Amino acid sequence: MKTLNRIELIGYVGRDPEATQTASGTPIARFNLATTKRWREAGDEPKEHTDWHRIVFFGPPATNLLEHVRKGSLVRVEGELRVSTYEKDGATRTSVEVRGADWIDFGVRARPGEVSLANGAVPPHADPPVDDDLPV
Repeated sequence: MKTLNRIELIGYVGRDPEATQTASGTPIARFNLATTKRWREAGDEPKEHTDWHRIVFFGPPATNLLEHVRKGSLVRVEGELRVSTYEKDGATRTSVEVRGADWIDFGVRARPGEVSLANGAVPPHADPPVDDDLPV
């Protein structure tokens, strides 16, 4: 039986994508993507939860993404999950990222202070987490 590792996310880009390259010169684009779930609890109290996803693209898709995607862009990302572990300060840590295969920019941008976007979408209110303790 075949196995499948595929993920599809639609969310807002937290910061401008970071451009780097491999030792052999292959372009890399990294960014954080926020997906937010909203619901109402008893008493009609609004609640929300935002998850931040680490996204990485390689090669021509990375180059194209770096030219078009900015902080606040609403994008669809398709790829696979990559889970790795590493040691830091004597503790084993886990890192999860999405290795992108394809992306679409919906052409919608979140603006500072904007409450609502097209089709009632609302950008996340939290900042992306700092990746200082994660390996590159």
